[in-house]
Amino acid sequence: MQSHIHLLPGAGGAGDGNGVIVAPAPPSTALVVAERSVGSILEEKLIEQHQAFLETFTGQSAKLVESMTQSQLSFLNTFTASYAEQAVAHQRSIAEHNRLALEEQRTALEEQRAAIEMQRAAVEEQRVFYNRHQNNQAEIMAEQAYKGRG
Repeated sequence: MQSHIHLLPGAGGAGDGNGVIVAPAPPSTALVVAERSVGSILEEKLIEQHQAFLETFTGQSAKLVESMTQSQLSFLNTFTASYAEQAVAHQRSIAEHNRLALEEQRTALEEQRAAIEMQRAAVEEQRVFYNRHQNNQAEIMAEQAYKGRG
């Protein structure tokens, strides 16, 4: 049996089982240059697409971050304004409560003052009554002493 050598480009050097050896063809310089050229072009296109994607992604990310930042600032402004309004309302409520408490204290003090004035008047009446009683007692004793002499 005689063996035949067939040169097939791109094939590895292996037998086909029938005694025919298939050997790889040596790459031609033009083919190698073309493969490298196609590889370079594909690589450049891939790099360009990647850069375009990154630019788009970066731009969209920046817009998203800016949008989120604006949204957060808007929320914070709204929250701060709402909190400030609540704080002012709370302070007003406290001030009104304090005003009412002071009004109640003022009323209580006026009532105490009126009670003290009534006590003073009662003490004055008692003093006048006591003085009259003492004067009457003195007159009675003087009259009895005068009658007792005579």
